[in-house]
Amino acid sequence: MKRVFSVAMILALSVTALAATLFTDYARANPIVHDPETVSTYVQSPTKNKVYNTTNIPLKFYVDIPAESKVLSVRYWLDGQLLGQDSGEDLPKAYSVALTWLSDGKHSIKVYMNVHYFKIWRMSDGNVYHISSRYLDGYSDAVLFTVDTRSPSARVIASQETFEASDVPLNFTLNEPVSWVGYSLDGNNVVTVTDDVASTEWLGVGNYRLVLSGLPAGAHSLTVYAEDLAGNRGASEPFNFTVAQETPSEVVHDSTPFPTAFAAAGILTAVVAVSSGLLFYFKKRRH
Repeated sequence: MKRVFSVAMILALSVTALAATLFTDYARANPIVHDPETVSTYVQSPTKNKVYNTTNIPLKFYVDIPAESKVLSVRYWLDGQLLGQDSGEDLPKAYSVALTWLSDGKHSIKVYMNVHYFKIWRMSDGNVYHISSRYLDGYSDAVLFTVDTRSPSARVIASQETFEASDVPLNFTLNEPVSWVGYSLDGNNVVTVTDDVASTEWLGVGNYRLVLSGLPAGAHSLTVYAEDLAGNRGASEPFNFTVAQETPSEVVHDSTPFPTAFAAAGILTAVVAVSSGLLFYFKKRRH
């Protein structure tokens, strides 16, 4: 009985080993192939979420397919409207199209490409084990971008045009988000606003406060500059203001005659008294 069981075990192990060998050989000869359902289409330009300061932007896109595959149809949309299309037996796999006269604002681009997908799958020894031949569609992701060709608008606001102190606070407004702010005082070079040269405070919704410190007395002129996220630079109208001259200390002249008048009166009285006494003395001696 034991001998029969041993023979059975040996046969089972042999069959298992043979099956494993056959499965391995089959897997090597017939690897798993995942034929694609779509093809990858990419937009290189415009760049997603970028802000452009020009109305002319190149549209560049391509499809990622094997060399044997062929492009049969191409379409592309701007802001949901069909902008261009092409069809043929073997179109380019990469395109470059000029987008011109774009309006300021937000835009979107989407691309479609239909291809005859053809690929030969080979083993490591070069033998063919699978040929894929299919007609596939490829849609790019929608690419959102913005055109901004307008310069930012800056405006200086002040409740007064004459300031008593040498530290002058001025408010200014901007009509859009900016990446840089500077100013020119009295026609001098433009200075970038930093904590080292001026104090600024954001007051919300494009409102700012600029404090200029240590200004000399006299007339001044300030121009605010700003650069938006697209690189457009704008300037405010010059704002003219004055730092008041320091009032000199006034000399107080006391016109009260009290000290001088009474001193003079006292001296005169003393002189009269002495003179009267001497005159009486000499008259008495004569008699």
